Amino acid sequence: MDSDSDQVKDNYDIKLLISINQITIDELSKIPRLPKSKIIRYIPVDQLKENESNIDILTFFCNAEQAMLVATASERAGVNYKIRTRPTCAILADAYNLRAVVIGLGCTPSRIRTPYLVEDLFVAIHSSVLQKIITELRSVVKADEQIYAIKDKLV
Repeated sequence: MDSDSDQVKDNYDIKLLISINQITIDELSKIPRLPKSKIIRYIPVDQLKENESNIDILTFFCNAEQAMLVATASERAGVNYKIRTRPTCAILADAYNLRAVVIGLGCTPSRIRTPYLVEDLFVAIHSSVLQKIITELRSVVKADEQIYAIKDKLV
């Protein structure tokens, strides 16, 4: 086990999750971590423009269709993306460390603690690839809207 895992393995939550086999010690040691110097700060999306230069990772909740659009935009932009299961919080470190897009399927402890729904997915995008994703996302969304407009013609 690495030193980061050693620091948290005795936390009540971690002990509980290990005791019910939600996570193993081995899995715990493999969870990606943000550098210790990083601080997570959440801001409303309407404040994004004024804080844009201070953002390392953009995160948001979405549904499966929206996640599909983000993944498609990532592919078109040549940006790596990853789909990850538990723990939900690991998508932040993955996006930061990989400088990529990470789509999190969520985990039960996170869904219990926070107000997101079973059908919600959590997306994290590293700031270095954000403009590429936005550019491609505009095109992907426009094409998707056109598909909905001609849905009667689809067989």
